[in-house]
Order: sequence, then C-alpha cells, then structure tokens
Amino acid sequence: MNRISVVIPSYNAEAFIACALESVLRQTRAADEIIVVDDHSSDRTVEIAAKFPVRLIASEANSGHAAARNVGIAAANGDVIAWLDADDYWEPNHLEVVVGLLDRYSDAAVACSSVRFVGSRSGQWTTSFGERGPANVFKECLRGTLVPAMSAVTRRESLLRVGGFNGAIRVAPDFDLWLRMSLEHLFVSTSQVTSNYRWSEGQISAHPWRQQLSILKSRASMAAHLRSCGRNDLASEADRESLSHWDREMWGAWKCGDIAYLRRLLELREVMPARTVTYSRMRRRSWMSPWLAKVAQSAMSFRTHVSKPVTK
Repeated sequence: MNRISVVIPSYNAEAFIACALESVLRQTRAADEIIVVDDHSSDRTVEIAAKFPVRLIASEANSGHAAARNVGIAAANGDVIAWLDADDYWEPNHLEVVVGLLDRYSDAAVACSSVRFVGSRSGQWTTSFGERGPANVFKECLRGTLVPAMSAVTRRESLLRVGGFNGAIRVAPDFDLWLRMSLEHLFVSTSQVTSNYRWSEGQISAHPWRQQLSILKSRASMAAHLRSCGRNDLASEADRESLSHWDREMWGAWKCGDIAYLRRLLELREVMPARTVTYSRMRRRSWMSPWLAKVAQSAMSFRTHVSKPVTK
C-alpha cells in the first residue's frame, strides 16, 4: 500500500481552509501526513491551519501556488502526493478511491477522479479518459487541462523526475505539469465524483484569459522542447494545436471587442512556431479602439447579412 502525503497550498484562505482540512481528516482511508504550505497569507489562514494535526510550512514571501506545491513535494515523505487546494474539499472516500487506482496500477504515475463544481458555478467536470486503465494521454493533454488538480494523486518519484511544477508560472501551472508528466508517464482515472471544486468571483479560474495565455505559452514551450529532442512528429502536433488555439483566441477576442486581450495574444508571436493569416489580420485591427472595433464588427456583420441569398 502506498504511503500518502496530502499537500495543501494556501493563500488568504481563512474562509475555506478549515473545510478543506476537515474533509481530509474524514477520509475512509487515512493520510499518513498532511502538509499545509502557506504562501505568505495576510489573513488568519496560518492561525486556523495550526489548530489541525498538520505539518505547517509558512513561506516568507508570496511566490505563487506552483512554488508552494514544490515546497510540499520536497517536504513530503509519502510514496504518493494527494493534492488539494485550500478552497476545495474532498468526499470521504476520495483517498480510498483515487490512491486505490495507483495501488492497483503500478505502471501509472497520475490518478484522478471527476469533480463537482460548488459555489458560484454548478455542474461537473468528468474526466475525459474515463476508466479504461493506464493510458498515454499526451495528445489529450495538448488540447487542454485534463486532470482536475484537486482530485489528483501523483507518485512523488515521478514528479521529481520531471522537475515538479514550473515555479515561474503563476497561472495554470497544472496544464504545464500534466503536459510534461504525460510525455513520460501513464495516467489513470475514474468517472466517480470524489472531489469538490469551489468557484468564487475572486479566484484565478474566474479570469479565463489569463489561463489561456499561460496555456498557449506552455504548449509552445513543449513544442520547442520536443523539436530539440528530435521528436519531430509530436512537435508538429504540438505546433498545430498551438496555432489552432492561438487563432481561435484571437478571433474570439476580436468578436468580443476585447482589444486589450487581442494585443496580449499578438505579443505571443515570439513563442509561436509561425505567424498565421489570422495573426496578420488581427495585427492590423489591434490598433483600433474598442469603440472603433465595434463599428468595424457591425459593418462586417451587415455585409455578411446582405450578401446572403434570399430564400423562400
């Protein structure tokens, strides 16, 4: 049986940290240790966490949750690390079910479950690779974030082998990690819901444009890495996904009149494998003010409408 280290990065989570820790302590399969890495909170997070039977590590400066997670990896003694953000919480059977997948499949390095959205969003994030056993999911990871971080369990040794999280990435570091992990390791999942993903207006996930920029950069970085390693087939696939995603985001920003986001997307030209036709078009349009962009969009919409053939 794998020994379990639970790692919880926290930052100004006084409203939720107790709920997260209580959900860990209610597990039907107990964790061997609980590590809370506080990323220099300015509220009562540390004071509240200290009341629980945890190992508390308080950072001297705010470095982001990727860096905090790396501190947890270094401090952990378990064979596997179960990840939980301070504002999320588990169902009582989470560790039993998800760590059980790694017990069962020794060739898998990452396991996860489906999650339920709570708070300002409802619904469910169902793991797309289902219950088919250990699988190579690199191509799926190229398309988007495959693994819900609050339901993930990872082998510590495998994490160390890929260098852990990229501490320089402040937004969407999970996408980058799962991409690098999936290049070398197999993943396994269950569609059973064992975790709860809390949504609130102030969290990073509520600002998807920041996530999209980070994901675009990580995907382009992976393509460059693959090319440097001579894995040209996968590099070409990563290039295609990067350019397709970049084009979609540029068109989406233009259609929404979000010129500020469009300009940020255009700045990614230095890390992209090529400059597309969409880039050239959007570069010309990006000088427009939001008001002028709306006028241009209305004109384009009118031309499209009047050019349609009349049907009976």
